Amino acid sequence: MDSELTKAIRNRDFAALERLGCTVQGPRQFHATTLPAEPDHNVDTNKMVEPCISTSAGTVTIYVAYASKSETNQRDWKAKSRRTGEAWRKVREAIGPNLGLLETLAIHYAKNGALRVRMTRLGGRKMDRSNLPAAMKGIEDAIAYLLGADDGDSRWHPEYDQEPGGDVGVGIDVSAWDLRRKEIVEVDFISKETSCS
Repeated sequence: MDSELTKAIRNRDFAALERLGCTVQGPRQFHATTLPAEPDHNVDTNKMVEPCISTSAGTVTIYVAYASKSETNQRDWKAKSRRTGEAWRKVREAIGPNLGLLETLAIHYAKNGALRVRMTRLGGRKMDRSNLPAAMKGIEDAIAYLLGADDGDSRWHPEYDQEPGGDVGVGIDVSAWDLRRKEIVEVDFISKETSCS
C-alpha cells in the first residue's frame, strides 16, 4: 500500500506535496532532495550515558558515551576508521584527567598479571552476540593502549555483554585477574579520585 507521499509524487500532485511539507519549484519541477525527513526507525532516541570513571576493589569502571554499531558486515573502511577514531576520543573523554586510576592496573599487567576487561554495550536494540566483539574493538584497543597492554596477549581476557534499552553507551570494567582461580584480585589503587556521581 502506497503512502500519501508516494502517491503525490507518482501523480505529480503538487498541491498535495506542498501540504506534506515538500518544496515545489516551478509549475512542473519537483526536487526529491527537498522531501520532508522520514523518521529513521533505526536511530536510538535514548540519551547517552554520562561519561565517568570510578574504582572499587580490584576493578576500574568506565562509562563511555559511545553508540557502538555492528562492524561485522561493514565494507566502507573510511566509515569504520572514523568510528574507531570516535571510540578512542570517547574513551579519552570519559577518563579525562583521571588517567591515574588506570596506573595500578597497568603496573599489575607490567608485572605479568592478567586483566579481565568486560565491555557491556548499553542501550539500543539487542545485537547478535557474534557481532559484539567487532562492535567493541575500537573501545578495547583504546583501553589496551592506555594500560600499555597487548590485546592479543594470553593475559588479556575480554568479555562482551549487552543491556538493550535505556541510555546509550559502553560500560567497561577492567579488573586485575587471577588466571588460576578465575577471580578478581583486590588491589589498592594509587589514585582514589572518581568522576562518577
